Order: sequence, then C-alpha cells, then structure tokens
Amino acid sequence: MLNAFKPASFPCASPGLIVTTLLAVSVSALLASDASAQCRIEGTVRGLDDAPVAGALVRVLGPDLPSPRTATSGADGRYVVDNLKAGQWVQVVAYLNGRTLSHAFTLVTLPVESVDLTAQPETLAAMSAEELNPQGGPSGEVRGLIQADDGAPVAGARVAISNTTVVATADSAGRYSIGGLRSGLTIELNVSAGGYKEGSSQIVVPTSGYAEADFHLDAVVVPVARRADQSLMSSFGAGNSIAVHPEAVSSVPTLTQSDLFRTLQFLPGTMSNLEASSELYVRGGTPDQTLITLDGFTIYPFTHVFGRFSALNMDAVGRADFSESDVDAASGGRLGGALRLAAASNASGRPDGVVDLSTLGWGARVSLPIGDRVSLLIAGRATPPATTYNDVLNEMGGNTGLWVRDRAAFFSGGPFALSPASTFHDLNAKIEVKLSKDDRASVTFYDARDAANQSRNDPQPPPSTTLAEPSPFAALPLDVVAEASDVQTWKGRGVSAQWERRWSPQATTTLSVGHSEFSKSDVAASVLTSPSTGLDYSFDAGRGGSGGLAESNRITDTTVRVNGSFGIGFQHFVSVGGEIVALDAAYDMRTEILQPSRAASGFTSTLVDLLNQADTGRVMTAYVQDAWRPWGRLTVSPGARLTHYDLTGSTYFDPRASAIYRLGRWVRLLGAWTVDHQVANRITREDLERGDGEFWALANGSTIPVPRARQVIAGAAMDMPHVVLDVRAFYKTLDDLTMFAPRLFPGVAPAAGSLLYTGSGTAKGIEFLIEHKAEWNTIWTSYTVGRAENKYPLLEPGAFPASYDETHAFKITDTVRLGGSWSIGTVWLLGSGRPETPAVGVTQVWFPTSSSVYQVTFGPKNSERLPPYSRLDVSVQRPFRLHWLNAALAATVFNAYDRQNISEIEYSTANAQTVATSLMLLRRTYDVSLRVAF
Repeated sequence: MLNAFKPASFPCASPGLIVTTLLAVSVSALLASDASAQCRIEGTVRGLDDAPVAGALVRVLGPDLPSPRTATSGADGRYVVDNLKAGQWVQVVAYLNGRTLSHAFTLVTLPVESVDLTAQPETLAAMSAEELNPQGGPSGEVRGLIQADDGAPVAGARVAISNTTVVATADSAGRYSIGGLRSGLTIELNVSAGGYKEGSSQIVVPTSGYAEADFHLDAVVVPVARRADQSLMSSFGAGNSIAVHPEAVSSVPTLTQSDLFRTLQFLPGTMSNLEASSELYVRGGTPDQTLITLDGFTIYPFTHVFGRFSALNMDAVGRADFSESDVDAASGGRLGGALRLAAASNASGRPDGVVDLSTLGWGARVSLPIGDRVSLLIAGRATPPATTYNDVLNEMGGNTGLWVRDRAAFFSGGPFALSPASTFHDLNAKIEVKLSKDDRASVTFYDARDAANQSRNDPQPPPSTTLAEPSPFAALPLDVVAEASDVQTWKGRGVSAQWERRWSPQATTTLSVGHSEFSKSDVAASVLTSPSTGLDYSFDAGRGGSGGLAESNRITDTTVRVNGSFGIGFQHFVSVGGEIVALDAAYDMRTEILQPSRAASGFTSTLVDLLNQADTGRVMTAYVQDAWRPWGRLTVSPGARLTHYDLTGSTYFDPRASAIYRLGRWVRLLGAWTVDHQVANRITREDLERGDGEFWALANGSTIPVPRARQVIAGAAMDMPHVVLDVRAFYKTLDDLTMFAPRLFPGVAPAAGSLLYTGSGTAKGIEFLIEHKAEWNTIWTSYTVGRAENKYPLLEPGAFPASYDETHAFKITDTVRLGGSWSIGTVWLLGSGRPETPAVGVTQVWFPTSSSVYQVTFGPKNSERLPPYSRLDVSVQRPFRLHWLNAALAATVFNAYDRQNISEIEYSTANAQTVATSLMLLRRTYDVSLRVAF
C-alpha cells in the first residue's frame, strides 16, 4: 500500500512535472516546519453521466495519517476534507453503497487542494481478490457439483478463481460454494483433483442469489513413469476423509514404489514403527478397527511377512478413500476408521500393460477394452525362486541368530505338519461392463498366498556364575543352541459383483454382493539342543519343554449391500442403505505339555488344545446419513446405524454427527462425534515370552462381548494455495474389549475356566500436519502426541499402556524434482519406543513328580519401553523412453543408516537363568526396479 504513494507511481513524468514536483516538495518541507499550518482537500464527485453524486463517502488515506479522513458529498456532489498537513502524499477514494466509484492521488502543497472524482467503468473480469469484494454493494454466490465421469462425487476437489487466491473445497457430496462475490463480475473457475483432469468454466456472478457451475472430470490415465509430484495432503476432502490415487502413492518413497498402506502410515495418527504394510494402527486402535473393503468384499488383515513389502498390488487399485475416524454411516460397523478400495479398470480405452522387475520379485498388469462397453484388467505379482527369496529375507533380517529357512519346523515332541518354503503370489482381476449410459456392472476377483519360514538358531549364553545356589541341572554342552522354529502360511481370497445405476446427476443406486475368506496358520517352538550331540536338552535344562504352539484361524464374510444416494436441491445429499452380512470364524490353538517318558530325561511332550473357538453369526444393518449444507460455509452431517446381531440377540444403535465450517478464505473448522459397535474382532493373544499374537473371532455376548467405541474429533485446517496446515484432536473410549491371556506354567495344561479377559480402554491425542508444495518440491510433515491405555481388572491391577501405544511420532517426507525427469524422495521417521513387559528374573516351579522347571517372571505389564524408533528411506526415480515403450528405473534404500530397531524381545530359560533374544525389524535393504509399459 505504501508504494502507491511514491511519486514514481505516476505513469507520466515530464521534465516540467519533475521540476514542479521538486519545488512542491521543497515548499511542503517549509510548510511542515510550521505545525500550525493546515490544509484541506475539496472537490466534486460525479457519476458516469457527469452528474453530481450525492451521499458518496470520500476517504483520504496516506502513510503519514494515523487514521483515514472522511467526508460525505452533498446534493451538488461537493465534499471537503480538512485537517491535513502539507507535504503528504495521499489517496482520495470515493465510495457509493460500498462500491468504489473513483480514486486519485495527490501531494498536499496548497492550503486548498482541488481534487475532482469522476466515476470509472466497473471491471467486468476479476483480476485480483480485492475486485471480488462487493464492498457493501450487490453480491452473489457461485456454487455447483463436481462429479467424476461416472457421476460419482469428487470429494476434496479444489475450485479456484483465476487471478486470485480464493479457493473452495468440495465436500463429501462433491458440492462447493463461493459466496460474497461482487455482482456482475465474470470469473473463471479452475477445478483440480487428484486422479482427474483439470476443468475450467467462466460464469457471471448474479445480482443476488446464486449461479450454478457444475463440473464433470475425466479420470487421468497414469503413465508408467508416474510423476512424483502429486500431493497426498491436498486430497483431504470433506475434512474427515482423504481420497488417494495411485499417482499420489507413488510420490512417497517406500520399499516398493507404490505401497498404499505405508503411504497412509505416514499420515498423523497412524502407527508406522511396526513396519507391517498390511496393517493400519489408527488413532490408538488395532488393525481390525479399521474397515477395509475392495469393491464390495471385506479384507481381514493378518500380520504376514510379505506385508513388509506391499500388502496390495497398486496396479490393481484405482482409488482409495481413507478415514481415520469413521463418521460416515455407510462405512460403520468398526470401532475406528475405514479404507474403501476401488479396483482399477481400463480408463484409456485402448490396450495397455506394464511389467515390473525388482529384487523383491516381479509383477505384471494387462488392461484391454473388449468392444465399446467391456473392459478387462488382470494384475499379478510373485516372489523370486525360493532360494533367491530366502537370500533376500536373510539380508533384511536383523535378529542375533542365524537364519535356517529351509529347516522343517519341529518341537520336542516331534515335527509340525506345517513346513512350507518361503513364497508369495497374488492375482487381481476385474471385468467391467457398461450396460447403458446410466448402468455399470463389474466383477472383481482377488487371490493371494504368503508362506514364510523364519526358523533360526539362537546362541545361548554361558552358564551363570552369579547364582546364589548351584544349578540343579546338568551342565550343557558348550555348543548348545536354541533351534527356533517359526513357520506361517497366510491365504486371502475375495470375489464381488457390483451393479450401479445412475438415475439422475444426483441420484445413484449401488448393489453389491461380496464374499471373502482369509486364514492363517503358524507354528513355533524353541528346542534346546547341541549340534555335536544331537540331543534335546529342553527338559534337562529346566525349560519344561520347547514351548511349542500351533494355531490356525479362519474367517469368512459374505455381504449383500444396497446403497442409495440422492440430492435434495443443493442443501441435502442423503445416503441410505442396508446390508446383510454372514460371518463364520474359527480359531484353534494347541500348546505343548509334558508327558512322562521312559527315556533318560523322563519326559516328552505333546500338543493339546488350549482354545477352540468357532462361531457363526448374521448381521443385519440399516443406515441413513444426510450431508446438509444450510448455507455455503457450513456442512452438517447427522447419521445413524441400526444393527441386529443374531448371536447376541441384541440390536445396537450407533448415532453420529459431524460438521465443517469454513471460516474466512482458507480456514475450515471441523468436529465429529460417533458411537460404534463391532462384532468381528481381532483379539490379542498375550505371549510375554515370545511376543503377542492375534486371531479373528466373533463376539458371542458371553466370553466375547460386543465392544463399543465412543469418540470425539475436533480440529482446524488452513488450505492456502501452496501450504496446507491441519490440527486435530481426538478422544476415544472403548468398552468390552477382549484379550486372550494364557499365563501358564511351563509344560502344564491350563486349568478349567476361561482364559479370555474383558477390559476397557482410552485413546487420545493431538495431530499436526503441514505440507508445502512448490513446482520442484513437495514436503509434508506430521507430528502426533497421544496415549492409548487399557484396563483389564482381572488380569492386571491397574491401567497399562496398550502394546501399540506410541507417545510421540514425527514423520517428514520430501520429494524433489530435478530437470523434469529425475526425482529424489526421502522419508524420515522418529517415534517413541513401544511398550514392553520386562523380565525380572526366574522362578522355580515344582511338580508332583518331584521334578521342577524354571519359569521367567515378569514385571508389571508394559511397564517399560523399547528404544526409540528411527528410520530413513531414500528413493530415486528416472523415467525414459525405450523405443516405443515407456520405462522407469527406480532404486530405494530402506533404513538407509541401518538403524537396528527392535521388533520384540523373546525370553526363555536355560540352566536357571533368563535368556533374552532381541528380534530386529528390517535392517538396511535395497531394491532396484525396472518398470516397462506398452
């Protein structure tokens, strides 16, 4: 503003004018020395027809004026503004009904300065944000719908007015609104959204009321060399969810270049220090509390090895909608958030394909149209041959033992039945049919299998010399080792059929039928033996056996779902629907117990059932939600779910409500409140010695109650042209949680009674996020401070941190583009160590046979923490042309500074002393990949 008062701001400066100006400045300097010398400005305000304008507000502004001087023109258009000092540069502005009529600049040099103001024609196009201001005059609103080419709303799309910094964000229904615009202006609207082509339109602001400008965006066909310049943060839509597309995922450096789960783990509120790509720990919740679906069938996450690399093939995923706290009634039924995946389809209208080769395996995708209405997509991945794959796993392994991945699993009582070689493969397919311009149908198929042999040899410490009394056990050979067996097999399969009918631009019906089945089997044991003698010392050393266990878990889900959404004018967008879900879950766990033997040791062992849980249930749900926009700045979304569960014979009412208010040009305030129940739960199996496990089971209302979560979310977001700031706080209470805690004597079958415990929990935290995006660089940072606690009164006397609690988590991602081709990405994570239950010694346990074993004793549950977690990942990408092919070369260094992050600590005994083995997460790992498209 001050520059406007400099003499150089005048467009014409003749020599005479310069001399006159210098003389005037000299005179003004003399006059300024006389504080009593006062001046005034007077003149006439005239309209476009040169007639006098009465009632015009005249303001005189200047850098030396403490406040503007004002006057009002009379019936003859005359005005007078006095009490001015000589020697001041001032601006004189005339307003009528809040609209600017005219303005002029002058230098006060005379006792009476004459400045006439004549109205100037209004600009018809906005060239700055200031020109949008009606300044008290007539104003109007511009609003509309933003939809994809298939009619689906594009939540989070950004609508910007050209030549200004004014931006609006579409809500969950794809609606946007920009109000308070000067009437009569012609403005150009530019629309952008991740995964879609940009759109633009010109519109005239109405004199009053609103004008509508709707947009239909075409999907972007992402080339093989995916550009690493996409913003993940700008995908935030209605404030409670984020829409993620493959090109946004590829911008985040991960072990495999497109890993959706790891990308989401870099968001605030999600846990990343477990390095399990297939799982999402969100806002103090476990992975089962986040609903995951793919085109209508449900995915049930298990911990499995290939999840380290990439849980899902992103070549087969076209879109992901993620909500950390599920405020959408259509996606309820879980205690936390939701991740809804849509399988990719042929968007280019021509055959295309891609082949991926890397050190972690290979992948391929082919997509082709069949006629004008049918398209087919098939994608698959597989690991290298077993020997090569074992070498890759060995390089990444970080524990202190020696990997023996080709060894058959066994325990002291004999071999296990499960002895697979390490391997992985998955297959995705989708066929889509355009039945008419308003009808689409599709069938999606998914199949995957992951087998891993993580057996190893753990060296044992020398005999203790600090025991208060001599060990009652015979001395062990010097080369004694613990041959640890750890073998698991995971399988997943899903199929769905969908039909979508679009009745009008604002009315859609979707019917889907989905079936999925996921299972996991694993065995584990630790046999104390000597390579030189070949004998089993698991009994002689007082361990009570090898701690063998075998478990299997399976869950199936068949869901029939119908959903309708329709708009009622611009204010209401209603979703209503229902679903019937048939569930079946079975879990069997067997543990090792001692048996008398005629051998010299006097004991052998066998496996007996510890828990055998099998249930079948049916869930019937109806839901409704309205995204109500009473005016342009406010969206209120009340909703509810009503669920009947036959296993408990109960009906559950889950209300919810959320609101978003746009405060000013860039700031949005948001809040939400939800109540949820969950019938299919992944229950923690406590194992203090070996690390916790988990299994899926159905609530039955007795030993496993139906858990409930109540949560409140509040926050604010500032969405500026190149900077996004987001702050959110959450508080969640959980009731009727279940934990399976078989705290047993070594080698002894459990006593009669339930080993399932019921408890409660709380989770709370504050999340901070900032993103800055420039032409050559995108950087975003998040910080979360939180706390997750559980209470199980019959298991522990007081509250304790949840095993997945992470008090502090700092994450930063930076992508730099060099020369239009090269891109370098880095990710750095730093977080608090996870809770851990410490071993405090050993205790001797005597049996009626007069024999005894030593058992590890533990302190209070989760009373200590592992060391802080830290990791740096670096990736480089370079696209290029290979004759008529598009290609991209990428290299990634995972955990670049080779931080030895501890996954868990395993405890055992040998000769009356505690043996602790720290198992490490991934060490420094390299991946080089070549991606070729045709």
